[in-house]
Amino acid sequence: MTNATVVQIVDAIALRLAAITQDNGYATNAGARVYKGREHIGDDEFSPEAPDALTVLWDGEQKISELVGCATVNLAGDFAIVAWLMPQDPTTSAAAIDAIVRDAKRALFRADADPTLTTITSGFEYMGAYMVPRLDGLRSARAALELRVTWRDALDTTP
Repeated sequence: MTNATVVQIVDAIALRLAAITQDNGYATNAGARVYKGREHIGDDEFSPEAPDALTVLWDGEQKISELVGCATVNLAGDFAIVAWLMPQDPTTSAAAIDAIVRDAKRALFRADADPTLTTITSGFEYMGAYMVPRLDGLRSARAALELRVTWRDALDTTP
């Protein structure tokens, strides 16, 4: 494990999610649109050709999980993957969101996934998922997956 930054971790998570396409054997094409740091995707950004998307967010908090030396720490932080969907039929949105959540879990934890995430972190755990209620006036549905990631950081790094 090398020292890592939050940006590198978000990039590595996004890289794994980008593999989610039906051509790669997944149920959805949610990996065709993976955004980093976006908290919201508007209804006007969906179309029949692009009915779903994923966003990767960091909650902004790092906690020291272990002091490795006087200037190196292991950090832990929570990251969220938000699955967005504009259902063609609102009565099937729960099943469609569930398919995206299952695809995201598979992409993150499959043995043959891009190794960057496991190289720059000491571990990442699936902490759960939940459906997010629709916002007033929006037709899109969403769910969030939570990950706990631990990584090493050198406190004395100079620019």
